[in-house]
Amino acid sequence: MTLQSKLCGSYTLFPFQNGSTSLCFLDLIWTGSCFLLLLSFGLMRTRQLKSSPRIYNAKMSRFQWMRYFGMALSSIFGLLRSSSLFLGEIYAHSLVGDFIQTMGWIIVMYINWEEHVRSSKTGWIVRVWVTLTFIGEGLRLSSLFDERRNGNVEYSSLRLFITSLCCLSAAFTNVMVLYFDNVERNYNKLEEEEREENSEEEKEEEKTCPRDEANFLSKITWWWVNRMVALGYKRPLMMQDIYRIPKDMEPEYLNKRFDPIWKEEMKKHRPSLFRALWKRYRGEMLRAWIIRLIHDFVMFLGPWFLSRIVDFVASDS
Repeated sequence: MTLQSKLCGSYTLFPFQNGSTSLCFLDLIWTGSCFLLLLSFGLMRTRQLKSSPRIYNAKMSRFQWMRYFGMALSSIFGLLRSSSLFLGEIYAHSLVGDFIQTMGWIIVMYINWEEHVRSSKTGWIVRVWVTLTFIGEGLRLSSLFDERRNGNVEYSSLRLFITSLCCLSAAFTNVMVLYFDNVERNYNKLEEEEREENSEEEKEEEKTCPRDEANFLSKITWWWVNRMVALGYKRPLMMQDIYRIPKDMEPEYLNKRFDPIWKEEMKKHRPSLFRALWKRYRGEMLRAWIIRLIHDFVMFLGPWFLSRIVDFVASDS
């Protein structure tokens, strides 16, 4: 007996089977892919939120309670659907799928709570999870109805009823997440001393630009700008949020390096600004020209390869 037959029984891992969506595909492939997406990007979102200070002590609003209520219902109904399998019908793919989905809802509740207490808008990963889960529950309910209509009574009416509840709770949570954001809440301010402490820490961080301490990979990918972009996503940027000019671009630093060269050039009979600039910045210019040549070469390389592929396909051989 193969692994697929142990997990799926008479179902297949492919999306469609007998005119409807395969239940094994929904439980393992669909739910598993959504969970991996949530796990990977949810971890990044959590780290991003942990790096930002808790400016407000959030008060739970009515819509926020309703949102958590929908998420809790979805996880509880998932557990109930798993427990219904032990009433005479046990399918490995259903157990795995329900367990993964329940864990996913718990992770989403944690991420959404971190967004709530840090006064951040709902991240895209939470929105994508609730939307994909709602689509999966709808497809699962449709497939169960098709199974019952075709005379397949392997799945009990209890499981069909609980799946209907899962679909309804996922739809309710989807509406709460997509149409009522975290920003629609009331807040209680922290103590004045804590706010001043956060403000002083931000001012200290403003004194240096992250580019000065960034490594080569961070510089070429502009990764060091992500913190400012994340802050601008949460609220409008203020002047105190803008980084200082990097040390190697400050006017004093540039003047100290260029002024002696220009004074030496002024002693000549015919001083040239271009010659002085070349003498001072020839290394940067040469690097920029080389990178530009590589860029232009790569831009022409794609169409050339495409032309070669078309000629190969069109040839008789």
